[in-house]
Amino acid sequence: MLELVKRTDAIKRDTGSEKLAELSLRWILSHPEVSTTIPGMRKVDYVKSNTEASEKGKLEDELMKELKNHAWERNFYAPGSVDPEMEDQGYIEI
Repeated sequence: MLELVKRTDAIKRDTGSEKLAELSLRWILSHPEVSTTIPGMRKVDYVKSNTEASEKGKLEDELMKELKNHAWERNFYAPGSVDPEMEDQGYIEI
């Protein structure tokens, strides 16, 4: 849990964003393979904020590059192995 908090704090610091839910939705929508998301909507305020995030559009290229530095591959493969696609795209931590 402590690792997650440290990583989240680093993203907030490096992006200047306290709205990680918005940042997350916009990050997902910034990939050309994705046309929509289906986030949770338990409250009307959530629906409004999710819609506003979507309407803001894709993240800037520079921010996308910065966020790539925060990739955290949580390896579900055998010890010592990695997801080859993530490795090819530069998301593996060294």
